[in-house]
Amino acid sequence: MAANAEDFPGIAASTIITKTISSTSDLVYAKSAIQAAPAGNYILNITDTIAIGNTEANIIPAADTNISLRGGGTIHKSSGAGSPLFDLANSGSKLILRDATLKGHSGNNQSLVKVSTEFVMIGGEISGNNSESNSGAGVAVLGGTFTMGDGTIKDNNTTLGGGGLYIGLGGRFTMNGGEIVDNTAWDGSTTGTGGGIQIQDGTSVATIKNGLIARNAAKGTTDDGGGGIMIYGGSLTYEGGTIADNTTDSTSSSGSYNLRSTGGTFIDSTGLLPSGSGGFIY
Repeated sequence: MAANAEDFPGIAASTIITKTISSTSDLVYAKSAIQAAPAGNYILNITDTIAIGNTEANIIPAADTNISLRGGGTIHKSSGAGSPLFDLANSGSKLILRDATLKGHSGNNQSLVKVSTEFVMIGGEISGNNSESNSGAGVAVLGGTFTMGDGTIKDNNTTLGGGGLYIGLGGRFTMNGGEIVDNTAWDGSTTGTGGGIQIQDGTSVATIKNGLIARNAAKGTTDDGGGGIMIYGGSLTYEGGTIADNTTDSTSSSGSYNLRSTGGTFIDSTGLLPSGSGGFIY
């Protein structure tokens, strides 16, 4: 079975359950199975646009449960506030996004994917979400690991930090490809940090090896910045890829367009990135 090799290497094909998701009721049924013990291995083929609210969202896989989202369709959290689409909170749970879309709405006020265990993005899209009370409108890595090989995180906004992605509580992020583009961080008034990515605390680690981080914005007029990436703590190692055309509205010279670090460690392994107040890196 090809899906076994692609999504769940080392797991017997006989243990993988494939479900076609073409309606809200299909998703509700799958959610019930995914959240129940014992653990399972699930491939969800999303074949249509599934519009849901809080009741159907907040999918919390059981411990040691693996899920792969495929099929090219969309799960759209089009109403309700305060619930993510997926909350990877139970030990050993893993979500793979292969070629489906996870979409939010302007009043969701929560990340689309919360990661305390493991999230792998091989393709697909995470987009259109707004979070007014939580950092990381697209993805929030809260002590877990997120590996991005391809796909797009775009058009998300947070009023706190990390429009596309937030990394905190010792989280780990590796970007091998894909795009984090057109995200914003803005409270509607004066403050915005980490339009694309925000790395928050001293034990969080990010590595960028390839991919594109572009056209993200940290809006507001205070001394904030980091249109592309904001490092408050932890470390970021740059090994390749493109970080370009990110912006900030900050009137201060320290409002770096592409990357700003105020307390963490930035390592440019390539030695090619420019630096300077108000420019690429500050």
